[in-house]
Amino acid sequence: MAVVATLAVTGSAARTSTAYDGPFTFSSTLSAPAPNYTTYYTSSISPANMGGSYNHQGTLYTSSGTKGIGGANPFYSNSTAGITKAVDHMAWYSSSQGSAYATTTVTW
Repeated sequence: MAVVATLAVTGSAARTSTAYDGPFTFSSTLSAPAPNYTTYYTSSISPANMGGSYNHQGTLYTSSGTKGIGGANPFYSNSTAGITKAVDHMAWYSSSQGSAYATTTVTW
């Protein structure tokens, strides 16, 4: 079972959600809007050198609608105007070593 911790850093320009499953750390960060209203979202699965398959799948909620999160790499990033929330289902799978997964949610 994954353990999830969400941290809102006071006085900082970022919010982070971190989850753990086995040896893996699943982490998501959402930045404060920049002056041009671009918001930066990044997420990662670490360690990134375990072989197997990595996956990100989820949704970015923005002021103008939703956008999909998707990728088969340990790292994912997106810069979009007005991201207010990100839900990222992250997973790792190996046919010989099993699987690890967690969902992170970051809200601005």
